[in-house]
Amino acid sequence: MLSLRGVRQPGAAGWLESLTVLVGSPSLTHRAARNHAHCLAYRAEMKHSTLQYQSARRALAARTINGAGSWMQTTAASWWVLNESGQATAVGALVVVAFLPKLFLSPIGGILADRYSPVLLERRFAWLSAIAPLLLAALLWLDALNVYLLLLIVLIGAPPSALAAPLMPKILPMTVPPDLKPAILANGALTYNISRVLGPLFASVLIVTVGVGGAFLLNGLSYLFLWLIMARTNFDYRSTKRAGADAAAAKSAGQRPSAPGQPAVPVSEAEPVSAESEARGEAGAESVGAAPEDRRGYRADLRAGWTFDVARVAFIGALVFYAFVGPVQQLLAVVARSHGESAAYLGYLFAALAVGGIASNPFIKRFLGRGGNKHLLIDVALIASGPILICLGLSSHLLSDMVLLAAMGAAGEALWLGAQTSLVLDLPDDISGHMIGLFYGVTTGVIALGAVAVGYLFDLIGTRLALICLGALAGSYGLVSLLRFRRRLREETSQVTQPTAR
Repeated sequence: MLSLRGVRQPGAAGWLESLTVLVGSPSLTHRAARNHAHCLAYRAEMKHSTLQYQSARRALAARTINGAGSWMQTTAASWWVLNESGQATAVGALVVVAFLPKLFLSPIGGILADRYSPVLLERRFAWLSAIAPLLLAALLWLDALNVYLLLLIVLIGAPPSALAAPLMPKILPMTVPPDLKPAILANGALTYNISRVLGPLFASVLIVTVGVGGAFLLNGLSYLFLWLIMARTNFDYRSTKRAGADAAAAKSAGQRPSAPGQPAVPVSEAEPVSAESEARGEAGAESVGAAPEDRRGYRADLRAGWTFDVARVAFIGALVFYAFVGPVQQLLAVVARSHGESAAYLGYLFAALAVGGIASNPFIKRFLGRGGNKHLLIDVALIASGPILICLGLSSHLLSDMVLLAAMGAAGEALWLGAQTSLVLDLPDDISGHMIGLFYGVTTGVIALGAVAVGYLFDLIGTRLALICLGALAGSYGLVSLLRFRRRLREETSQVTQPTAR
């Protein structure tokens, strides 16, 4: 057995580092070369905060408020549908109509994010996404809404947000210098979890005070706030290939950058935008990135991305997690109802999930910043989700439910952040948007289809027994993947050490 004596590994990040050593690791020289860039990013983050940049603060605030609005609608709509229908399968159908469009449209959004200005696209999709929740609020207050009409409106209103799903991971790195990009992505995940705390809690209050329609109304307004932030913010740290595509967006906001990576200046103080560059920005800039004749096809880009081991690990691990664990998170209304509790209880459960993600985020960010292995992070999250679901099936008290869901939120944060960081930072920039779009589409599609299957399983064998079965499946796959990972690392270690031995 390998000894850890004399190795100082503080905190949760150190524990994960120790586990890396136990399962087997390459030589110290190989690891140092592999982790050098991550260590530099982590040290830079210790000296500089992403929040010192105005564009970063605005983008994170927009993500938080818009995310809170979405979670308000998710909480309120699931509770309303369950009360109107009395069936877990109906809540699963709500998840399907809300998430299934992402299966087909998020990959398209990834293509758009690679070819056009993500900021300009986010602005256009934001106000389109506001229409459906505002319409739902009006119909509910007019007492003209039923379950089938709600499902139809949610389905029709889902495409804009589905297309916009891959955009924010591309926008956030534009707000900070290159050495802070890993930190801003981690902070983006943190703000998402903050919105998961605020949204369900506010929804619980709104359901009791003004009704479900209040949650729909605030969700619509949150999309309008997102549109306003995208229209009034200068994204100073764009890559060179984004400069032409963002010219029109900056001009419409009254400013434009003088050069990539430099602060924006008022249009009146700079030379006018040429017709050619403005056309590139408005029309999407075929010349952004590679020239049209040099572009690979969409399938060729996906095949190129799939050749990277980090992409395969991220996709397969996320698919398993969101097939067995993700639907449970979307069906928490059924868990709350199985305990005979109210809408306030549902808000507590959703908030507990987010609190777990928030509490674990700094440790995960530290682990990744020190060059921690993302494959290991994903496997640990899957293994931990197994006993968490099993214990949740056996639990019958609010406090224990909240503790278990906080642990589930931490596992989900580890898996999501490990997978997203791999796809955004470890893949070539000209295909990362394609892979992120496919990742969003596939994972949300799995959640949607899994919600119907898990909802039917809840109705068939009961909520508690179903949770135990799902936990056994998720934990078993995580253990198998970890053993496979250990074997692969040992093979890599032997390949590195053999030339030295000779």
